[in-house]
Amino acid sequence: MAIYQDKKRKTYYVKYYLDGVSNTKRGFRTKKEAKEFEEGLRNGTITKIQNIRFKSLAYDFLSYFKSGVAYGTYQKAKRLIDAVIIPNLHNKCMGDISELDCLKLREFVGSQNYSTSYKNDILWIFKAIFRHAECFYRMKENPAKNIERFRKTTAEKLKRKDKETNIWTEDEFERFLNCVGQDMYKVLFLTLYYTGMRKGEILALKWSDFDGEFISVNKSLTRKTEKGSYEIKDPKNEYSYRDISLNRSLAEYLMEYKGKEMKCIGFKESWYMFGRSKPIAENTLTRVKDRAAKEAGVKRITIHEFRHSHASNLIANGVNIVAVSRRLGHSDINMTLSRYTHLLKKSDKELTDNLEKMFSKYSQNILTV
Repeated sequence: MAIYQDKKRKTYYVKYYLDGVSNTKRGFRTKKEAKEFEEGLRNGTITKIQNIRFKSLAYDFLSYFKSGVAYGTYQKAKRLIDAVIIPNLHNKCMGDISELDCLKLREFVGSQNYSTSYKNDILWIFKAIFRHAECFYRMKENPAKNIERFRKTTAEKLKRKDKETNIWTEDEFERFLNCVGQDMYKVLFLTLYYTGMRKGEILALKWSDFDGEFISVNKSLTRKTEKGSYEIKDPKNEYSYRDISLNRSLAEYLMEYKGKEMKCIGFKESWYMFGRSKPIAENTLTRVKDRAAKEAGVKRITIHEFRHSHASNLIANGVNIVAVSRRLGHSDINMTLSRYTHLLKKSDKELTDNLEKMFSKYSQNILTV
């Protein structure tokens, strides 16, 4: 459901779904009149929620959801709604859906050969549709509110534990970097490995975000847009806005690389650090990475695992977990703790070893006989 302006006629119109059909109500002289009509749809004055079919509400939710998320996130939600959720409930009116219907959908999802994470994504979207009905259509009873998430299987937990070790040591990274030919990619991979930035954050970087000592993270890039191109958006969360301090050598590499770029005709501070007038393509970045990793004889890791490598190396070298969490732009330190617990255990062992060395001077004649 959304309000639009008809600039040619200088009026407003409302687009909404009803009984699975897209509808448009035109001819509102003011935006206020259009809002009143929209509110009538939502509060039941015009259409009561009990009589709206689930499919209509699901698409109304998608229309609302689309405006607040990345296009890739919207696409995923639409795919789950179309492929799994609607086929189970699309013919029912909202007033006819019971808690048992919701439980049956959960049972259906649980019977599919999906990962637990994928199953929970389906449940999240399913419950979000009903929350949308509560918020905008004044639905009093939410039959999906008691639906519980699926728990990860033992095999998935073990797989995640194994995945946690899929990082590069400094030696492996050095071998990899020696096989990267082009300067731009060398500097990009160095920046990834020594800052822990997210892929979207580094691809959105412009020279104006670099002051010689810090990199300012204030935007992110996504390739999945409605038009098939890229989109510059806000970072992942409020904590993702941050200034990342650079070690001296990396800062010097970036300054040297910038000096070369400044010799290019038309150079601007608004150029992307990696790609000039346009950011480099993600598939090109992945192709360069995989080719160099194969040539270097090191295991293949994803672009996101450069971030894990950075954090792991910091923690393994005794850097404070709070500082690591802030550097990564995590919204909650518990996120950092949960992901890198295995490294903290190693650090705890080193801590007790150091305590033993400190305690050794008391090893004799402490207690009186």
